[in-house]
Amino acid sequence: MTSSTTTTIKAVTDGATDTEPAKRERGLAALRAKETRSLVSLACDAISETSGITNDMHRLIYELDDAAAPGAPIQQSLEEALTCWQTADHYLRMLGSVIDERTGDSQAPWPADPAL
Repeated sequence: MTSSTTTTIKAVTDGATDTEPAKRERGLAALRAKETRSLVSLACDAISETSGITNDMHRLIYELDDAAAPGAPIQQSLEEALTCWQTADHYLRMLGSVIDERTGDSQAPWPADPAL
């Protein structure tokens, strides 16, 4: 009596399907991809700068007692931190617009009249 087994061989795939669109290396799609990466990087940088400035303010306020804390440098740092924060907000809103263009959504998740 002879036993017979069948081995099934499946093709290896990298997860891509035939229906996925090819990446464009030129044109508006490529430009929007670069814009998306740049805007998110700029937003991260602006948030990081805000954090650094506010950490410096924190150190000044806590290391010195309130009477010795220099008011003018803290006020100047506060204004710079707020400007960096507004810049981050601006970059994130621009990023949202780019993402909306790619997805076809037109409704923004923020009010038309920004509070900042």
